[in-house]
Amino acid sequence: MYKFFIFIAIVLSLQAEAKQFKTQFFSLKLPPNWDCAKEELDYVCQPDNLHERSEVIMVIVTKAVDPVDDTVEKYLETLKKPQTMRDLLGKSYKSEVKYARINSIRDREWVDSLQFGSEIPGFFTRYLASIEEKVAGLVTYAIAESAYAKWAPVMEDMIKTIELKFDAQAFDQLTKTSGSLISSRGNSRFSGRSAPPATEAPQKQDKEDDTSTMILVALMLAAVVGYIIYKRKNKA
Repeated sequence: MYKFFIFIAIVLSLQAEAKQFKTQFFSLKLPPNWDCAKEELDYVCQPDNLHERSEVIMVIVTKAVDPVDDTVEKYLETLKKPQTMRDLLGKSYKSEVKYARINSIRDREWVDSLQFGSEIPGFFTRYLASIEEKVAGLVTYAIAESAYAKWAPVMEDMIKTIELKFDAQAFDQLTKTSGSLISSRGNSRFSGRSAPPATEAPQKQDKEDDTSTMILVALMLAAVVGYIIYKRKNKA
């Protein structure tokens, strides 16, 4: 009986494990129940849960290094500057730079910056940019202010697994563009998003999640009962 419960616990834990995600140049472990989809030159990563998608989003992008604009020094200089943005009502405001610094992750230097309102009004956005040989890579994720305490530790754990590598064969197929990797904050990758709305859709999703959980519990209970009956028959 004890071994059976251990088996069930292992199965459930595997379902909640982080998922390894790889592109031609990037590697990281996504939070549990997340997935990424390729959109043109970017990879957009989000939770599977529809309600949580309004709370957090991540974009991964790589490009060929521009020898003039793609440098660690220029990334840091750019990210230290607040930029002028417009809220949902069209009112102008300045984004707030919480920090911009060099951060060592897995023995690699990354330009790391946390800002508020730099991509989406009411969202914290974190930028991590680095260079590996001829490739520049950027991970950007945005978290709604109301959900920051929930997602910040999760995303921090993910960032600890990040790796940028150079692949010569993949590089030959990479679209070559000029300009800096991070020169266009507030661009279309995050356009159209706003703080999580109060709608009926999240409630519906929550009900679906609850139903799935109840079904899983019922299956587990049925398995336990079946195991008990089997053991009793064997003893008889």
